[in-house]
Amino acid sequence: MISQTTESMSRLGILVEEFLMLISESIEYHPDSDIQAVLQETFQIAKTIHRRIAVSRQRFVMAIVGQANVGKSTLLAALLGEEISPRRNGPCTATSIEYSWGPTYRIEARYRGTLRRDVSHCGSSAETLQQLTALADESSAGAGKRAERILVQLPLELLHDGLVVADTPGFGAAHSDVERDGTHDESVRSYLHSEVSQVLWVVLGDQAISKREHRFYEQFLNAICDDVVVTGCEDWTASDRQRFQQRMAAPLHLQTAEFHFVSGLQGLQARKSQDSGRLNAAGIPQLETRVRLLADPVQRYAALESRLAILANALGAWMTDFRRSKTARRTQSPWRPDSWLRWLELPATPFKRQLDQALQQGAT
Repeated sequence: MISQTTESMSRLGILVEEFLMLISESIEYHPDSDIQAVLQETFQIAKTIHRRIAVSRQRFVMAIVGQANVGKSTLLAALLGEEISPRRNGPCTATSIEYSWGPTYRIEARYRGTLRRDVSHCGSSAETLQQLTALADESSAGAGKRAERILVQLPLELLHDGLVVADTPGFGAAHSDVERDGTHDESVRSYLHSEVSQVLWVVLGDQAISKREHRFYEQFLNAICDDVVVTGCEDWTASDRQRFQQRMAAPLHLQTAEFHFVSGLQGLQARKSQDSGRLNAAGIPQLETRVRLLADPVQRYAALESRLAILANALGAWMTDFRRSKTARRTQSPWRPDSWLRWLELPATPFKRQLDQALQQGAT
């Protein structure tokens, strides 16, 4: 099933590449500025879909992202069932830590510009956490010795089906030389762009979204963030949660995002005491279900197909309305003729025919 899904993902990637080419060539061809603007918007959205396909073909990396002191480490511990993520409240490296499944506890540190690999085998999660804390401590190593990436294997059930969870350092929080010269956030951005399929954006409920968070989201997260995890909201009512969601969703265009109101601390305590009722009240099982759904290859492929179909339908509907409103240009197609013919000659599949029907609204 996984190999079939991987093949389907590859075919979808090729189709989106052709779609991007159709749009790009039509932008250059079409004289109407209104159509150019909508095609440009379509191109940018299609690029984010293509990017998700590209980074999801081999593995699924879900990154936990947010500013410092919003509860990322505690949330990760509640999700995985063990305290395994170092707390980075002080100066920290720009190193992301990847957690994946393995039969034993194993840490591998990789360094920039060298073949060096430091591998440690640990006997428990406590020993693993101790070594990770040392690796993540910027003061313990010079700039040339800091690990570029840390890979951790754990025998934890949530990771067993291929999910990789990445713990990223809090952006904009460190006051080290790494942060002052701007490379801290740049390192996080580079990792998110090249490796990450999906983001859980962790925000603190009792604080307004800062300008820096807003800017970071717009620059680095909007293409891969469908989920916002709100901490520090244990005593909120349903109305409080709804108001927060509306207040945050509007300026960031997050109307379709999933909001999860959780307590990592209560969830971790409930894990330790095996209190299922308290764990459920903390929102951890619901978030875990969402993580499993996002990590499932079949579900992920269906979601990407759906995104592309929604985009094509929205474009087709806009084109129909546009042509009705400009009677003098009713016969004008938005598509460059030879590019449209090339698109129609692509191998037909049920999904391709569905896209054709949507795009044809603007072509006739």
